[in-house]
Amino acid sequence: MPFSILVAAMSCYLSLSRRLELVVARAAGMSAWQFVTPALIVALLLGVFATLVYNPVAASLQERSKRLEVEFLGGNRDSGLQNTGTVFGWRQRNATVSRSSTR
Repeated sequence: MPFSILVAAMSCYLSLSRRLELVVARAAGMSAWQFVTPALIVALLLGVFATLVYNPVAASLQERSKRLEVEFLGGNRDSGLQNTGTVFGWRQRNATVSRSSTR
């Protein structure tokens, strides 16, 4: 996502500079921050959306797909995710945690 916003902003500013619209805006007294601010706001909003909405939904859907895989295809039971109510967390096996205690 960050790179898509970066490329979109760069291509937008490139096309504006080729048509000399940035030069006209600067000559009219517009600050450079005034035409950079919309790209910064969009990047911030998309970052907040991705962090607060997209990532938790993606994690829960991935866990659901693993459960459906086990149910219908007999896949691997240990998906690496542990359901602790409404929050999903990673669990890593080590020498002190046996295979049977992680299920």
